Amino acid sequence: MKLILTICLSFTAILFNQCTVCSCKKVPCPAFNDTSFSRWFPYNTDDKVIFQSTSVSDTISLYVARSEAYEATQGCFGASGGCTPGNCQIYSNELSTSYNRKFQVSIFSGSLKNISFDFYQFNCQATDITDTGLVLIDTSSHSNYYPSFNIGGKIFSNVQLITKDTVGNNQIAGPYKIFLAKDAGIVAYETYPDLELRIKQ
Repeated sequence: MKLILTICLSFTAILFNQCTVCSCKKVPCPAFNDTSFSRWFPYNTDDKVIFQSTSVSDTISLYVARSEAYEATQGCFGASGGCTPGNCQIYSNELSTSYNRKFQVSIFSGSLKNISFDFYQFNCQATDITDTGLVLIDTSSHSNYYPSFNIGGKIFSNVQLITKDTVGNNQIAGPYKIFLAKDAGIVAYETYPDLELRIKQ
């Protein structure tokens, strides 16, 4: 009886193992590709962005990391379960005085997008990026879109102005206005409390 039971269990194990191996399949997973994000943040590794005011010059050197195409396994024991959402991170090599990166923006793009934007002490979260810019979820940030905008005598097209509140606990020295332009990225920012405007050169 024990011999029959052992044979049956061995046969079942072999059959299960063969089925799981046979059901394995490879799934091609695409590289990160979000056209809207890439147009609002059109940066590449080693790009340098210089902002200038009447008294200050600020240089930001950038590094870009995008998820690459790969193959995932599905349908068997130990498989990855399919593709993970594509992602992209763009960040500065320089640190601010608070030892954080001067600039960092990241996106995880699945069925629901998660976008995080940090510029010195200015930070905000978004659920999407459209023709009019970031779709913000922060209550302390306000957004306006302009088809054309004059910044310090320079005309920029498709501009999103994101403004942080400067009342109560939000009175933090540093950028409180960020000017984003499609196909140009950050084109200017204004600091609080000196109201100094720094424009991309």
